[in-house]
Amino acid sequence: MPAILISISILFGSVFRQWMVRDVSKHNYDAKKLQDVLIKCAVFTPQSRILDLGWTGKSLFSQCGIILPHLIFIGDDIREVRACEETGLTARHLASPIEIDIEQRFDMAFYHPEGHATKGQVFHWIDAVFEKLKVGGHFFFSGQKDRGVLSYVKYIESVFTHVERVGRSGRMQYFEAIKKSKTSGVTPQINHQMFEVSDLPGGNFQFITQDGVFSRDGIDPGSRLLLEHVSIAPEAQVFDVGCGYGLLGVVCARLAQRGQVWLSDVSMRAVTCATENVVRNQITNAQVAVGDLYENVGETQLDLIVSNPPFHEGNKTAWPLIDGAIERLNANGALMLVVMRAGPYIKRMDAVFGQVEICAEEGGYTVLKGQKKN
Repeated sequence: MPAILISISILFGSVFRQWMVRDVSKHNYDAKKLQDVLIKCAVFTPQSRILDLGWTGKSLFSQCGIILPHLIFIGDDIREVRACEETGLTARHLASPIEIDIEQRFDMAFYHPEGHATKGQVFHWIDAVFEKLKVGGHFFFSGQKDRGVLSYVKYIESVFTHVERVGRSGRMQYFEAIKKSKTSGVTPQINHQMFEVSDLPGGNFQFITQDGVFSRDGIDPGSRLLLEHVSIAPEAQVFDVGCGYGLLGVVCARLAQRGQVWLSDVSMRAVTCATENVVRNQITNAQVAVGDLYENVGETQLDLIVSNPPFHEGNKTAWPLIDGAIERLNANGALMLVVMRAGPYIKRMDAVFGQVEICAEEGGYTVLKGQKKN
């Protein structure tokens, strides 16, 4: 199958592109077809060096069943990197494509951003693509008009100096830019910032964040509400699941001075920030690691599990988080979540713990507590 797809791409070349611009809009909104179209924007051979930055965070080429010897998928989410590796493709779990440690530059790159991606995050990855492409390399990008694609394309044009639309399928549009110079047309975006806070339990804190990490501009009201209602013993064993830049875990570690805190996230961007914030705040009783849910705590029995689960993932993360908590808690240990639209979470926690406490409700956020019975 890979050889057939490559041959078709080479055979039709620009003729296919002209057909695509005219007729591809007749396709139904089918994700697989839309992904195929992005790949078919390019003409490549088995020797082409290809940078796969994903289709909404998942490997574009693994979803289309194409395996090439010089193709690398870069993913921020460890779950997607593992899924890609299972198909036989090479994948790297990195916070940014700029971190890839390969001397030879790429012939082409493909990118379709996640729907929840921030503009700054996408701009940073565009900057990274320009850096990692060889002169003459091609960048293929797709997005929807109602999802900010035109602002992204405008930035691509400022970086590469020229970008061309090469296809359209309903609301989906496809673009190509060619690196014609070693020098970008703009100064690369600054991808991080720092803020300080002095009104949290435990005293003064300083945090560094970056684009693509939840609430990069400061403490979100949900996490603040949870911290206002958490009670932590000095010897507590605490786990911050989906730690983001480390806010909950760092504060908990400051309070549990004779205890131990684990922080974990599937995102390499998040783990990079959380690791730096543990050091920045002189926390010595905390460990940060990449991981999916509870895989990093092993058989450790915990006194408290805290989380501000990602709203955009819905039940995908929240239900396993709740279901897995009960067996990892000590007697009288608790799971505390801050959520929006609390109804389904209350039902799930009640089913698992036999009861659920509503600790606080404010500004659309609800803090819930499920406690393991003695």
